[in-house]
Amino acid sequence: MIYQKKHQKCHLKSGDFVFIQSGDNRGKIGKILSINKKKLKALISFQNSSTVPLFIHISNLFFYDIVLSQFSRIGYTVQNNRKERYLKKGKYVIKLST
Repeated sequence: MIYQKKHQKCHLKSGDFVFIQSGDNRGKIGKILSINKKKLKALISFQNSSTVPLFIHISNLFFYDIVLSQFSRIGYTVQNNRKERYLKKGKYVIKLST
């Protein structure tokens, strides 16, 4: 009997802004509405567009920081007994998105 995980870990969270790195919508910026962790797909709504939200695989997404206007991978660090996310490009700590 082979043991399978129920879902894999995901570096993105709902409410995060993302940059799409491949596919038909390459180069667009959107916001994650929800994540299906079993299929590893995120429901993305695009800014400045009236298109219907799309499911996109999370491997095709980068975290996008609106304040710095740059996209980057995400790293994790522990500070003050809290696990925090940071941008790997600039070591900038990511604030919780609302």
